[in-house]
Amino acid sequence: MVRVSTGTGPGPGSAPGSGDRTQTQHDDDALGEMGYRPELKRTLGNFHTFAAGISYISILTGTFQLFYFGVSFGGPAYWWSWPMVFCGQLMVALCFCELAARYPVAGSVYNWAKKMGGPHVGWLGGWMMMTATMVTLSAVALAYQITLPQIDSWFQFVGDGSGKNDQAANAVLLGTVLILFSTLVNAFGVKLMARINSAGVFIELIAAVALI
Repeated sequence: MVRVSTGTGPGPGSAPGSGDRTQTQHDDDALGEMGYRPELKRTLGNFHTFAAGISYISILTGTFQLFYFGVSFGGPAYWWSWPMVFCGQLMVALCFCELAARYPVAGSVYNWAKKMGGPHVGWLGGWMMMTATMVTLSAVALAYQITLPQIDSWFQFVGDGSGKNDQAANAVLLGTVLILFSTLVNAFGVKLMARINSAGVFIELIAAVALI
């Protein structure tokens, strides 16, 4: 039986306290039973972990930015892709919930696939997840060309936006700058990333409620 931390003690779901190490030891023993030796520092709490997931799916990005992007290219029929994708993603989310509870280890899809289907399936799942992450981040960064130059002309690095290739060239440059910025924030440490991420999630949730 694998014991999963409920967040009440300093386990994988919360930052460890100075007084109580019992829950941490229980979690380490449970992970050891799966052949996994804990090496990452447990510096993220429950809300920080929740905020990481919320910021990745980004309510405002999907609802306002990418929806406009899809309608502009696909027309009104693009709306029907939302309920279809929602049903599929709901099934994926439910599967992830079960896998995360059964195998509460770092590596997500890679380790889950390895535990369920063996090392070859894990290798394939890890590469597919990495590819999907790169495509997702690049698509969101490029899509900011639709909104940021309209907010401030300072974001239009190439020309004034009226040229034949201004939009495409600026989208690549602006997307590169945004990806480099987010990479630097992550490189400076988990705690800094967690603070910025939590603040951004608060702002996004408030903005989503206000707009909806």
